[in-house]
Amino acid sequence: MKILHIINSLDLGGAEKNLYTICKNDDQNEHIVISLKNLGYFGKKLERIRVKVFQINLDKNLLNFFKIILILINIKPNLVQTWMYISDLIGSLVCVITFKYNLIWGVRHTNLNPKIEKKRTLIILKILSKISYYIPKKIIFCALKSLDVHSRVGYDAKKSIYIHNGIDLKKFFPKKESKKKLFEELNLDKNEILIGTVGRFNLYKDFNTLFDAMGILKSKGIKFKLILAGRENVIENIKLKKMIDKNKLIDIVYLLGVRHDIPDIMNALDIYIQSSMDEASPNVVMEAMACGTPCVVTDVGDSARIVGNTGWIVSPQNSTLMAKTIQDCLKKIGNKDWNKICDESHKRIKDNFSLESMINSYRKIWSQINIESKNILKK
Repeated sequence: MKILHIINSLDLGGAEKNLYTICKNDDQNEHIVISLKNLGYFGKKLERIRVKVFQINLDKNLLNFFKIILILINIKPNLVQTWMYISDLIGSLVCVITFKYNLIWGVRHTNLNPKIEKKRTLIILKILSKISYYIPKKIIFCALKSLDVHSRVGYDAKKSIYIHNGIDLKKFFPKKESKKKLFEELNLDKNEILIGTVGRFNLYKDFNTLFDAMGILKSKGIKFKLILAGRENVIENIKLKKMIDKNKLIDIVYLLGVRHDIPDIMNALDIYIQSSMDEASPNVVMEAMACGTPCVVTDVGDSARIVGNTGWIVSPQNSTLMAKTIQDCLKKIGNKDWNKICDESHKRIKDNFSLESMINSYRKIWSQINIESKNILKK
């Protein structure tokens, strides 16, 4: 089958990574990608594996919308797969105009709090909930929590299905030598305890809570180093530096910015922390666990479901509880049960969130819709 994907952008992000992973590993279908914005990090990676990518730059010129219509007419895909709210809306308009009915939406968002969400997002959400009954054939959610939330705000529950994110276990697996590599790079003592998180700097990651918790731990005399990797996690970020200075953490925080050795970083950490106030199904938590790194996560989206009983769950925006939980975890490091916790973290991802399982689920849905479409044409 020929599948045309429409996504908001191809910059670093969870949805973008999943799209790239599917295109790279699904050898049963031909994939073409439209980025509504620029080429981005994953756009370049897609081109290197010979996936055709169109960058539309819709944010710079709305008339570029008609380019999408021409692409769809020329390519004649069997299916159109969209990946986020704006892509779902744009994809719906394009498919209606071109009479292309094999459209599948993707939803990768959970928190619909009007105090946090942009007004534009809430308007688009309301439109999508209404047209969900008429336009898409299926709506794929990467988190069960997200599916439930969207069903309650009006999405067609009968079309809604859950497909988990998948982790490439050939890339993310326990590799103890990674710790030595990072320690040498940062000139750290081999006995240092490393706590860390990976993700771009934005409101939803709630680094305020993270740094407040780290400040509490430091004030108690607990020894550790904090690793932060991801876009805008650099000392030049004034907002980030203020958070660090407020909690007097400048001597224990290492800001690594964008990194392309995430498996090594995940392996080097003793504990992975997710401080987010909103997530759907966080890839980074799965990646850490796949590397055998136990996690402390906030109870948002499917995070608690992912971790199961292999890690620790705390309520969001609660730095005191986060600090206490991390302190309890640190006491366990080196105990006889710690290696068992690490092994169980890896096993949980292997058994429940593998890349192969995710891709097979997508293939099943794509094939089902394509067959149904052919049967309708025969009639």
